[in-house]
Amino acid sequence: MNESDYTYSSIPNDVALKIASSLEGWRGFYIKQHKEMKDQADSVVKFVEKCLQSESIQVNDYLKAIECLKLMGFGFKDVQMLLLKPKLNVLLNLVGLHYCLNILKVPASDVMEALNSSNIKNR
Repeated sequence: MNESDYTYSSIPNDVALKIASSLEGWRGFYIKQHKEMKDQADSVVKFVEKCLQSESIQVNDYLKAIECLKLMGFGFKDVQMLLLKPKLNVLLNLVGLHYCLNILKVPASDVMEALNSSNIKNR
């Protein structure tokens, strides 16, 4: 019997309900995790924007933003989804870029691909 031989009707209702419940649990967990990461990214965005009120950012503040990402445990995909966006300030893009290259040690080719796909390569 191959995988395609299984249909919804061949699965007992109690098993189907357990599977559906388990999938909903994972879906909820994933959504919660994603929201937490977005909230953390938003806190870094607000911090950098506050520092930019004087139209420049001090080196210590820039490094603090990178350290925050490190302490929050951001990965490459997190930075790609939440900080490498054209609508954000270019310095926030730069914080994400430096974090990926210097802290995460992401290969430059992968970072360039992320910059291309997010349309911020020429910023």
